[in-house]
Amino acid sequence: MTDAPKPPAETPPATEGKQPRRMANEPKLKSLKKGAARDLQAKRAKASKNRAIKGRRAGRGRPKYSRKLADTILSLLMEGKGLRTICARPDIPVTDKAVRLWVIEDHDGFAPRYARARDLGIDAMVEEIPMIADDATGDLVPGEKGVSVDYENINRSRLRVDARKFVASKLAPKRYGDRLDMNLSGGVDLSKLSDDDLNDRITMLLAKMAAAGAAMARGVAKKLGKVAGEPDYGDDE
Repeated sequence: MTDAPKPPAETPPATEGKQPRRMANEPKLKSLKKGAARDLQAKRAKASKNRAIKGRRAGRGRPKYSRKLADTILSLLMEGKGLRTICARPDIPVTDKAVRLWVIEDHDGFAPRYARARDLGIDAMVEEIPMIADDATGDLVPGEKGVSVDYENINRSRLRVDARKFVASKLAPKRYGDRLDMNLSGGVDLSKLSDDDLNDRITMLLAKMAAAGAAMARGVAKKLGKVAGEPDYGDDE
């Protein structure tokens, strides 16, 4: 009697979660210590997640306009965040280019809402300036020889303040610009003013200009005195 044919060998079940692939020139996990192996595994998982996000964004094409997604983007814009920063988030499945196309095509009145959200975002960004300036966290560092000043942290805070001031002055020059508006019209019809009112306005403007010039001259003289290193002897009696 011939033997019955043997059944085919069962294939091992596939694991639920695949391990992230090993990067080039990386050691195997078994050859590392526990802490180093954990760090390397976390690094591989992060790289795998970034590749997945990049692949989804590369193959998704141009997404359709969504009112819910638009509201989320506008809400983040009002907080002072940039459009590229918002679209770089993994939970925002749209590129900044697509959002700008929404503005151009004005889907569902998106263009004026976007402009208003950007305007409010500038105000939110300006409100961060005094908060950054008043935050002294990390300015003083205790050490063996006492407390030392971390000038790098201070300069970093100054850079953050200057960056916000620069962006606000360029995006909203009428509110946050440094240029003094010398426009006399200001929406007022000067032909309807009497001679006395016109003279009062001119006198007030000249007084403001004189005060601004005097303040500027005092500031320049003070800086020149500091540069020259001249001692202050006080008033002569």
